Amino acid sequence: MDYSPADPMVDHDKQAALVQARKLGAHGIVGIVFTAVGLPMLIAGLVWGGFVMSSLVGSETTQGTVIGRIAHGSDQSIGESSNRTYVITVRYTVDGHDYEYTPSGGQSPAPSVGDTVTVHYRADDPSDAILGGTAGIVEWVGPGVLTLLGVVFGALGVGFWIWRVRTRRRDIAVIETGDRLTAVVEAVRSSVSTDSEGSVRTVWTLVARYDDPMTGRVHRFTHAYSGVPSVTPPEGDRIVVFVDPADREKYVVAVP
Repeated sequence: MDYSPADPMVDHDKQAALVQARKLGAHGIVGIVFTAVGLPMLIAGLVWGGFVMSSLVGSETTQGTVIGRIAHGSDQSIGESSNRTYVITVRYTVDGHDYEYTPSGGQSPAPSVGDTVTVHYRADDPSDAILGGTAGIVEWVGPGVLTLLGVVFGALGVGFWIWRVRTRRRDIAVIETGDRLTAVVEAVRSSVSTDSEGSVRTVWTLVARYDDPMTGRVHRFTHAYSGVPSVTPPEGDRIVVFVDPADREKYVVAVP
């Protein structure tokens, strides 16, 4: 089968190459997924941090006493280090009424039972409190971790997406202005890979060969299919490859 255009008014090879160039590809999909995961994390972290900040601004303060400390995690001490974190419970008094508050997160190092810590509370609802001072760092762990993860995933997602957009523009430019070569299909190979979770994936790759009549050099171009290919040209068939004349490593294979 020959992939050259049957209708001289329609460049089927160019259209096929443009379809390949405009596909999302693995990097585009990863970019979308990472951005979709990172953006909600970033928003949640910032909103959570805003709530913590609003609880501190305009709040009343008093001194509380640590009345409980529960250890979490393993204690594999090496010298003074430990993998344990502690969740503390604080008792404080407002207008003669006693209240108790336990932060949601753990901290290490943590105040000991009997230590005094600063407590911020709402004047209209003293039971609504958070810790201040050094002990109050625990209040920022949750929003800090979410915000950091959001920034990391979001930055990776945007980075992958920008890379894909630039690659797509480059490929389209190669198709529009590059050299048009007619290569010969050398093979359509499959390789099996296993990821860390044991999932088996088969990758199909087309290999095309072009013998440069001017230099005698042999160039090979590959095209990896994202899944099981529905149509593959047989070995020995001709196929069009659009190549950047300045860099033969930049090319687009015109496959259906």
